Amino acid sequence: FQAYLPDLLIDAREHFQRLRASQRPDRLTPSAQRVLLDAFYRRIREVDQLMGPARDGHYSPMTRSRVISELEAAGLAETEQQGRNRRALIHVPWEAFWEKTHALLGSPVRRRVYLIDDVVTKAEHLPKAGLSALAEMSMLTSPRLPVYAAVPRLSAARSAKWRQFVTERVDDARAELELWAYPPLAEKQPAAVVDRLSLYLSLEKEEDSRTQEALQQLLKEAL
Repeated sequence: FQAYLPDLLIDAREHFQRLRASQRPDRLTPSAQRVLLDAFYRRIREVDQLMGPARDGHYSPMTRSRVISELEAAGLAETEQQGRNRRALIHVPWEAFWEKTHALLGSPVRRRVYLIDDVVTKAEHLPKAGLSALAEMSMLTSPRLPVYAAVPRLSAARSAKWRQFVTERVDDARAELELWAYPPLAEKQPAAVVDRLSLYLSLEKEEDSRTQEALQQLLKEAL
């Protein structure tokens, strides 16, 4: 029995490695993506430090559990059981962060709407996004319409106030609003613009050569 035990353990280990590989996500969910980017900016590997109530109250225990499982399945975090809780540590080397994670990351922008007045964006102190944010960080000219970012639940909570400013006619618009899948991260306070890696992901499919050149410089500075 003892002679065969190591072989059985090896077979079991390879089985679970294949199982984890088959469950590996093609893309991270917005919550997992936000946690991962936050970890990179702050150089924090402990997931609980990134998702604790003091940091971001919108993370529920269920969301925390899903994010940990997702990061583990993607091969980006290691976990260990501590009583009833799982402790998760992100183990991606910071110097290889983009190489290891880029294929799993997607644009945070769910959809875009146009506003006939940008008074609401200023009242909410929304950060600049899209080409407006990129212009703030590069030599690009600002777009005709200023672009801002908000999370859908923010607009839903004030639906009556926001709805009166929404228009489908671009010619009548005074601002463009991106509805994000997760709250924009703040690299600096106050957050006048969205974070650089999320900004890159929101614009990386743009075909304009000047935009792509500015994005590559942005990425270089962010990493």
